Amino acid sequence: MKFEILNRYTGSVQVSAEINCEESAALSFKRGLAVQWAIANGASLRGANLYGADLYGANLYGVDLRGVDLRGASLRGADLREANLRGADLRGVDLRGVDLDGADLYGADLYGAKISETITIEKIPLQVSGLTYHVVIFDQHMKIGCELHSLHDWADFDNELIARMDGVASRRFWDAYKEGLLALAKGAGRSFEKVKG
Repeated sequence: MKFEILNRYTGSVQVSAEINCEESAALSFKRGLAVQWAIANGASLRGANLYGADLYGANLYGVDLRGVDLRGASLRGADLREANLRGADLRGVDLRGVDLDGADLYGADLYGAKISETITIEKIPLQVSGLTYHVVIFDQHMKIGCELHSLHDWADFDNELIARMDGVASRRFWDAYKEGLLALAKGAGRSFEKVKG
């Protein structure tokens, strides 16, 4: 069946995808299939209305998603590495298990997005690229590589615990960048209060 993805700004048809599903399938499922079709066929999704799209576990590696409306989309477990999300609307999106390594989140609206069951984003995340590990600083948490912990915990971790994360590499990284990363978080007004639960 044919499914159309509209431009979020103009309302005009941006992508006319050929998807294989029942007519009665949920709109979110159809929109997710259309996104996958668009990517596979090299169609531009920049500025598209992808509201509520079911992109659970989708491979969006390196995709240009500038200005897209992803509010209410299911991105859980999606691969967004190197994706360009500048100006994208991600309010309220479930980002648990999403790989954002190298993703460009400049200007993306992440208010209310969830990165875990209990962690919701209210401030624009800070990203630090070009180091051994990709770093994202959230409201009260920091993710270094695949390790996500509260800023309070990162400040308190001893060398033995850091070394258990990734051996000598994590220990050297933390020795070199700990003070700078914690100062960056503090300077940006991020909270170092002990997180409950």
